Formats: sequence, C-alpha cells, structure tokens
Amino acid sequence: MKALYLDETGRMVSANDPDREIWYGPCGYWTDNWHEVAKGHIIPCCPICQAPGYQTSAKEWFAGAYDFEAKGAWGYIEFLRGHKETCFGRGGLMGAWKKFLAEAAKEED
Repeated sequence: MKALYLDETGRMVSANDPDREIWYGPCGYWTDNWHEVAKGHIIPCCPICQAPGYQTSAKEWFAGAYDFEAKGAWGYIEFLRGHKETCFGRGGLMGAWKKFLAEAAKEED
C-alpha cells in the first residue's frame, strides 16, 4: 500500500512537507505514514501495542529532536530516524534511548 501523508486538516501532502502530521505514542512508535497507524479506534493507536498517542507537525517533531541533540544528546536524530515505526512498549522512546546510550558506553570501555 502506498504511503499516506496528511496535514492537520486531513489534506494529502508530500513525504517531505514540513506540515505533514506525525503520530507518536508513549510506546515510542512514531510515523508520518497514516496507513501505518492502527485503524478501527476512536483515536489513532500504535498498530503493535494499541497505545493511544498524539499528533504534531513534522516541523515541530524534528525541531524538538534537533534541539535535544544540540543540548548534548549527540546521535539522537540518527537514533530517532533508525527507530521509526518501532514499538518499545512501556519503556517508550526515551527508555530505548537510555538503553542505547548505556550500550554505547559499554562499547567504549
């Protein structure tokens, strides 16, 4: 199925449009492809764990990620892009990020 990118009004937009909506959940699952979000619920949910989530524009999503990286979270953007459409369950994205950092520190020793 072809990817579906939407803006906040529900209008179809391109994959690179900064106004496209990103869905993200407390489980760490995030996507801008609305075909990947679970269907059949009152609100969009993670297709893996069914956790309800939130929406924001890609512009705001990546601005926050770049800001986090600029404040010392080196490698976060690459980590974030590499874990798109990954459900981490209860630990969420930040739990997975902390685990990633701990494993990277062990490799440096």
